[in-house]
Amino acid sequence: YELWDRLLEKHPDLLIDNCASGGRRIDIETLKRSIPFFRSDYQCNFNENPEVLQTHNANISAYLPYNGCTSKTKNDTYAIRSSYSSSWGGAFYNAIFQSMNEEDFKWAKQITDEYRKIRKYFSMDFYNHGSDVFDDTSWAIWQYHDADAESGIIMAFRRSNSPFDTVKIKLNGLSKGKNYIFTNPDDNTTFIATDILEITLPHKRSSTIFEYVTK
Repeated sequence: YELWDRLLEKHPDLLIDNCASGGRRIDIETLKRSIPFFRSDYQCNFNENPEVLQTHNANISAYLPYNGCTSKTKNDTYAIRSSYSSSWGGAFYNAIFQSMNEEDFKWAKQITDEYRKIRKYFSMDFYNHGSDVFDDTSWAIWQYHDADAESGIIMAFRRSNSPFDTVKIKLNGLSKGKNYIFTNPDDNTTFIATDILEITLPHKRSSTIFEYVTK
């Protein structure tokens, strides 16, 4: 702590990342001085279970908006989105036994562009509308809301064994009865809705994102 304090005293704009040592260094004093770029060692595995990452995110985001995650996968949008956080790395190609073709690169760019577009919301108000436990029959649903701009995003995941293709949630932070414009980046469709949102995902182990702004 003393080392970091001296560095920050001499360089007030310095940003310090740290590895949380498997979650053992996510303590108040460390968080006052640095950002845990890796909140868990679990994400260091290849082809990790994305629903574990969702469970991590649903719990830590309620207390610590600045945290990091990554996913070592390619051409798996469900898994990659499960790792989105305020600090994120897309490890699409990171070992000698892996390879990427043109389609892989195209997908990686699309995912990176998607994340960079919505990154600003991951440090905003967080509301959990789905499961916060490891249960592959449920949905994971997150809302990140910018109260000043009256805008935000919804991220929804129908988990691998969920029998339900539709959920209905009441969003937080939105003005009651006011209309908002929702955009789905998967198909570039838009629609008008209030603070009640119905989400349909016809396939198991699938995800979607909605961006919304006040009308």
